[in-house]
Amino acid sequence: MSTLVDEKEFLRKVAFEICKRKFEVMAIFLLEAHKPLSLVFSSMVIVMTPFLSLFLKADEVHNFALLMEDRENIEYLIKAIENRDFNSLEESSEQSEVM
Repeated sequence: MSTLVDEKEFLRKVAFEICKRKFEVMAIFLLEAHKPLSLVFSSMVIVMTPFLSLFLKADEVHNFALLMEDRENIEYLIKAIENRDFNSLEESSEQSEVM
């Protein structure tokens, strides 16, 4: 990921996909539990690639793993899931479903 804006937008997309599938509670629990071990959690993301492919493309899983090394990104993702402010993402998702 090249810029901070791109990283935050990517994390919002991940949060949107989690909420769309109603995995908010499980995701927040796992993120909070692994926040102190962010480097270990980042490595675990690679192991969880088959499960994460429900939400992300293969190259996005690698980007997600890199972002999860930073505790601030984990906290941002938790807050994005809790806030559920995805108006722009919902609109683009609805448009792609219509096509």
